[in-house]
Amino acid sequence: MRIPQRRRVGIVSIPATAACLPPKVMDPISLEELALLEVLKRVSQHAALTDDDSVVRDRMIESGLVVDDDEGLVLTSAGIEMCKSLQHRVAADAQVAKILQERETGDVEAPTG
Repeated sequence: MRIPQRRRVGIVSIPATAACLPPKVMDPISLEELALLEVLKRVSQHAALTDDDSVVRDRMIESGLVVDDDEGLVLTSAGIEMCKSLQHRVAADAQVAKILQERETGDVEAPTG
């Protein structure tokens, strides 16, 4: 059995055949990720969390996104990076939705190639 060659893409090594395939459409951000982003934003602004946020709060502490110190919840560097990543994802989803809407209304032609 022949083992496929691997190709390095960023920090991930994938089979060379997979690197030649067209990219799949990315799923829009999930409701869980949006909820996480909302709680991360409130923590960064030192806003009070609600009782509904307790499950997310506990998961954030367990995963190292926030720490609970004398001043309350504080984002760790991982929490800051997660917040930035989710914000970029929301912005990208909005941009994709805008482009698709423009294509549907005929304002912009789809790129060829």
